[in-house]
Amino acid sequence: MRAVALVALALVACRADDTKDTEPVDSGDTAPEVRDPRFDALAAAIEAERDALGAPGVAVAVFDSQGVLWAEGFGVRHPDEDTPVADTTLFRIGSVTKMLTAAALLQQVEDGLVDLEAPVTDYVPDLAFTRDPTWADSIQVGHLINHTAGLYDYGSLNDGPDDANLSDILTGYFAHNCWLMSPSGRFWNYSNPNFSLAGLIVERVDGRSYREVMDAELFTPLGMDRTFFLGEDVLADGDYASGLTTNWVTGQGRAVAEPDSYDSGFMRPAGFAYASVHDLAAFGGFLLAGDPGVLSDTLRSEMRSAQIPLEMGVPFQSYGYGLFISDGILQADGLVPTPLVSHGGDIPGFAADLYLLPEQDLGIAMLANTDRAHFSNVLDEWMALADLPAPVEAPDLSPDPDTFASVAGRYSDPYNVGDIEVTVDGEQVGISMPLLDQYDIPYGARLTPYLPDTFILQVQGIQVALTFIRDGDGEVEYLRTRYFVGARAEDEAAGPPLSPPVPRLSPAPLGAPLPR
Repeated sequence: MRAVALVALALVACRADDTKDTEPVDSGDTAPEVRDPRFDALAAAIEAERDALGAPGVAVAVFDSQGVLWAEGFGVRHPDEDTPVADTTLFRIGSVTKMLTAAALLQQVEDGLVDLEAPVTDYVPDLAFTRDPTWADSIQVGHLINHTAGLYDYGSLNDGPDDANLSDILTGYFAHNCWLMSPSGRFWNYSNPNFSLAGLIVERVDGRSYREVMDAELFTPLGMDRTFFLGEDVLADGDYASGLTTNWVTGQGRAVAEPDSYDSGFMRPAGFAYASVHDLAAFGGFLLAGDPGVLSDTLRSEMRSAQIPLEMGVPFQSYGYGLFISDGILQADGLVPTPLVSHGGDIPGFAADLYLLPEQDLGIAMLANTDRAHFSNVLDEWMALADLPAPVEAPDLSPDPDTFASVAGRYSDPYNVGDIEVTVDGEQVGISMPLLDQYDIPYGARLTPYLPDTFILQVQGIQVALTFIRDGDGEVEYLRTRYFVGARAEDEAAGPPLSPPVPRLSPAPLGAPLPR
C-alpha cells in the first residue's frame, strides 16, 4: 500500500527502532461467535500483521456513516498477561487526537468566536516569543491546524497532568526558548505545538479547561463516552491496554506504559487522548456523514479538504485541518483516483490509525499496544471491501538527477543547527553541518534520493525526510525537515546559532518520544 508508506515518510517517527523483548502472546481473539464472513480475510490479515509487528494486541473497527459494521479485538491487553483485547478496550491514540482538537476549534469558528485568519495573539495575548516579539502576531489561527505556523517541534512527554500546564508551558518555557523555523503560512511542516496552541485557544475562548470543552462540546454530542485524557479515568474504566515500549526516559531497555506512566497537560491537545475503536468510529462516521448539531457541513468539509500541499514529492498529497488528504491511492497497477483521508498516531507503547474512503462511505480504526505498529498490509484487505474505481496511470515519482544541481548551496538555520552546506557531484548529493560536527552529533554525509526534491537524511540513527522547498519561480528557497529548516543563503556564512545548542539537536534528542 504505497500511498500509505509515502504519507508515513512525512511523519518519520521520532524514535529509533527498538527490538521488542516480548513476542506477541497467541491468546486468541475476542471474535464474536459468528463473524460476518465478509471480514474473515481482514481478520486473518490483522492477526498475521500483528505477529509480524510484534504487537501484543490490537483492536479494529470497520464502519460507515451509519455505524460500526464490524469490530474485534486480537491478542492481549498487557504484554505480560493473558487478558484478551476486546473491541471496547481503550488505547492511547497519539496524534489522532489532532483531528479532535481541530474539530473543537472549528466549532468556535462556526460560533463566530474565532477567526481562522486572525493572529493567535487575539486569543492568547500573553504569548510572546523572547527571540523575536513579532513572531506571535504573524501566526494566524488557521496556520495551527494545517501545520503551517512554522513552530519548532518541541515536546514534553511527562510534564504532568495539570490542566494549567497547557498555558503555563506555552506562554512560559516554550515561548522563551523556542522559535519559528520558517515564516508562518509559508509551507507545511508537522509540529506538535501547533495543536497545543490550538487547544489553548479553545480553552481561552470558552473559559473551561481544554479537557472539559472537548468532553462537553465534542465527545458527548458524538456519543464518544469512553474517550479520556486523564490516566486516572482510564484506570477507573478498567478495560485498557498497556503498551510495550522502550524506556522513554533512558531510551534503552524494555518498558510497559500504563495509563498513569506519563502525561502532559502541555501536549494533551496534540496527542494524549485514550479512546476505543468504537469512539474513533463515531468520530470517523461524523467525518463521513456529518452532524450539523456538532459542526456545520461546510466546516466539516473544510477539515477533510486540501488546505496546504505537503510538498513531499507526491503532488496529490496535502493536509486539511487535522487530517492528511490523498487525492489518489498508489497501488502496484497504478493510481486509484479516489480520496483517502487519514491520520496516524505514535506515542510510547501505542500506535493508532484512522482511515476514511469518503466516496465509498467506508472507514477503519486500528489501535495497537506497541510502538509503530501500523497495519499497512491490512489496508489492502480493508479497501477490497469497497467499490474502488479502476486504477489509472500513476505519475512518475522518481527523483530527477537533472534537478540535483539546483539544490546545491548554503542554507542557514540561525536558531538550531547553524550553517548547512549541500554539495552535488553528478548524482551524489552531500550534506555538511559543521555545528553538528562540533558537538559530535552523528549524521550521514550523503543524502539518499527518495522522491522529487525529497531525500533521506540519517541523523542520530534515524531516517529524516529532507525536502527542498521551491518558490513560485522554481528556485530552491528552503531546506526543510521536521526538526530544522534552513533558508537558502547567498551571502557570507551566518555563523553559529544565536544560542549554541547542547550536544544534541533539540531540548530532547531527535530520538525522543514525541506524539506523532
